[in-house]
Amino acid sequence: MTEPIQPQMDLLQQAVAFHQSGDVAKAQALYQSILNSQPQHSDALHLLGVTHIQAQRYEQAIALIDQAIAVRPDLVAAHFNRALALKGLNQLEAAEAGFAKTLELQADYTQALQPRGMVLQALGRAQEALKCFEALAKNTPKDASTQANLGVVLFQLKRWSEAQAAFEQALLLQPNHASHHFNLATALQEQGRLEEALRHYDQAIALQDDYVDAHHNRGNVLKDLRRYEEALHSLERAMALRPGDAQAYSNQGNVFKAMLRLEDALRAYNEALRLRPDDADAMLNKSIALLLSGQFESGWQAYESRWQTQSSSQHVRRFDVPAWRGETDLQGKTILLYTEQGLGDTLQFCRYAQVLCEMGARVVMEVPGSLNGVLRSLAGVSQWVIKGEALPNFDLHCPLLSLPLALQTSLETIPGRVAYLKASSDKVQAWSAKLGAPKRLRVGIAWRGSATHNNDRNRSMALEEFIQPLPRHVDYFSLQKEVRPDDAAVLSAASNIQHFGSSLHDFTDTAALCELMDLVISVDTSVAHLSGALGKPTWVLLPYSPDWRWLMHRSDTPWYASMRLFRQSADLQWAPVLETVAQELHHL
Repeated sequence: MTEPIQPQMDLLQQAVAFHQSGDVAKAQALYQSILNSQPQHSDALHLLGVTHIQAQRYEQAIALIDQAIAVRPDLVAAHFNRALALKGLNQLEAAEAGFAKTLELQADYTQALQPRGMVLQALGRAQEALKCFEALAKNTPKDASTQANLGVVLFQLKRWSEAQAAFEQALLLQPNHASHHFNLATALQEQGRLEEALRHYDQAIALQDDYVDAHHNRGNVLKDLRRYEEALHSLERAMALRPGDAQAYSNQGNVFKAMLRLEDALRAYNEALRLRPDDADAMLNKSIALLLSGQFESGWQAYESRWQTQSSSQHVRRFDVPAWRGETDLQGKTILLYTEQGLGDTLQFCRYAQVLCEMGARVVMEVPGSLNGVLRSLAGVSQWVIKGEALPNFDLHCPLLSLPLALQTSLETIPGRVAYLKASSDKVQAWSAKLGAPKRLRVGIAWRGSATHNNDRNRSMALEEFIQPLPRHVDYFSLQKEVRPDDAAVLSAASNIQHFGSSLHDFTDTAALCELMDLVISVDTSVAHLSGALGKPTWVLLPYSPDWRWLMHRSDTPWYASMRLFRQSADLQWAPVLETVAQELHHL
């Protein structure tokens, strides 16, 4: 092509000067003047398009920039700005392709890295976005926004500690930036470092009092710290700043539920659902409040919403045969029952197999390998399948925790209240030989559940706290296979606790050990359900806000006839609970 003559070049320089000084109208007039005499002037076409981007007239911008690229296909800045215009139109796939083309033409065109990374994030392509932000951070390590963006994508990838490091670097570069404090707090919160997270939410709010998300998240942290009144205050502040926020009402309901103010919780969940009727998490939380209060009919129905939540939707099982929720006669049908949640849930709800068998069904049950042995004593199952093995043919299917809905379970019709599992006689004999003849009261103990459980902070306790108030003239037997490091020293120093560790190969060993106990004392974990299913005398220690299955204010449970419940009071302390347990042990 013919290069523009010198006078037009001077005119272009003038236009650029006006453009850079902010006098866009004069710049546009000069760009247009150039184009009047030379319609294919690529720089004028491109830069006139940029003025339209700045005015958010993206279609006009793209039309001009396309002309510029047609004249000069290698005009890197034109490809970049075209991609920006496409991003402005929310045409994200096309924008990403434009940024990629920019970098293909000029690999060190670092201006394209940040917007491309943000577009990739929006497209859910976090790993690719990470590469953009890592490259940008390498080129501009002292740029706070780059570090913040890097942290955000690491957060999306659930690489919490790395996200934390990036946010800390951003905060080091910009110490008084509210969003850096907020971002750092979110990474700390995900790691369970709640007190640190709270401090940074407080600092974000001190810098920006109307930071609604900081008030909101602060309320959630305070709830997890069991500072409920403060949590409500923070959530109310968030709701005042952003009225009509369904998530805030749902979280408010969670705080009320933790306080056992169930009517208030249900009102909050109902308001969340009024604002956002398809909020599966709010409906699930509502179902838990209903079940906890004993409203089983509406509770079981609402509990089906768990399959629409983000955490459970990926675990939905899809089969070529119908799901069963009680509407079909089971006579002569084969039904697949399968686990969906924790081991304790499986131990509790496997009882329904016998009910279905009595209704004429042939029951196939798929279970995790760790429970395969102990569940073989369950009546009503025709065929067992270990999860991961090939499934046989079946006519219907149902997850275990949908069976109460399908069978319209009420408080009065819970099946299997007495023992419905049996320990292996061979295992009992082997463990009896291992333990020897009993000399004193034998008590099996379990003081912690799985660390990955979302309520483990409240339901578990340290061994030292657990054992300290209990009487010494009792032989205690650890029913836990694994022991956390902070409990190991206490366990090794306790002469009246026997721990078997790796000798507990699976739940058949745990069941045999339970069978040899006079009593099992456990926090709310799978051991409690196993002991209850075996019909052993079982004392369960519950936090003030318990799991829904334990209902409210009862010392017994309709799920297990041999079980007794010991509950925290509103002071949220374990010491009074353990003192009561100790007194009852003295009576034994």
